[in-house]
Amino acid sequence: MELLYYIAYTFVNSSPDNEDSPEADEFTQITEYLNEHIDEQITVETITKTFAINKNKLNDLFMKQASMTCLNYLLNLRIDLAKVMLANTELPIIEISSRVGYPDSNYFAKIFKKNTGKTPSQYRKS
Repeated sequence: MELLYYIAYTFVNSSPDNEDSPEADEFTQITEYLNEHIDEQITVETITKTFAINKNKLNDLFMKQASMTCLNYLLNLRIDLAKVMLANTELPIIEISSRVGYPDSNYFAKIFKKNTGKTPSQYRKS
């Protein structure tokens, strides 16, 4: 399920303009990393160290390519994946929470509700 979501998300969010630019390549590498490590604790420091990029350049890159900061991109990625899992699987919410990078299911529920207006249980029912 996660692999299919990753493929679809990458396809939908790929930018055909500027595909040959170094910035687009760097953006693609970072977003692929975020998708591959979505279930892990990821911080700006993790990304900046992994890709040898400073925080300001990272956020400028994401603002240019995705119109949001890197952490907002990751948050949206996680929430979107959680929505897919809630709608299409019977996995327990605690398992979904863990799979999208939130080991604390209560915190996940709080973040999910803040972003969708519904708790994970309400979202699954609707």
